Amino acid sequence: MNDNRRWYALYTRPRFEAKTLDSLLKLGFEAYLPTYKTLRQWSDRKKMVTLPLFPSYCFVRIRPEEYYKPLAAYGVVRHIKFENVPVPLPDSDIETMRIICEGKMNFEVTKAVFEPGTPVIINQGSLKGLNGEFVRNSGKRKFLIRINAINHGILVEINPNFVDSIPTKNQKS
Repeated sequence: MNDNRRWYALYTRPRFEAKTLDSLLKLGFEAYLPTYKTLRQWSDRKKMVTLPLFPSYCFVRIRPEEYYKPLAAYGVVRHIKFENVPVPLPDSDIETMRIICEGKMNFEVTKAVFEPGTPVIINQGSLKGLNGEFVRNSGKRKFLIRINAINHGILVEINPNFVDSIPTKNQKS
């Protein structure tokens, strides 16, 4: 059987990401909500909390004919589209998010637009084989992974020895 399911990004009501994930799972969909843990401080206490990696986004894997069905899930506002066309995410984007969120890596999410950097490929560690952009940020070396379908990026601290540059068409090998 040909499995033509693809990942799509859903926009949720603010702070409804976990409820939306639960609702999608109860409706029988394969869904994913990338999260991370962070220490939050209030005036009277500190607490470790789990937050969505991309606020107001949840991901669902569906067939094209099921496109409108996830809209019935609790908290879903709409599908993410570009120029009014649904844009599926590559499986590799979801797998990258899983590797980063489940690993013991320091990372931060950014919507910032960076100057084009050196294209690189990671050659060691849990992100081995991923392509991206090498960026210097606040004196630290970070690897930028772009999730184009939702216009976000993830900056991951990485050892520069784990990265090789990718020759561009204008460069000679």
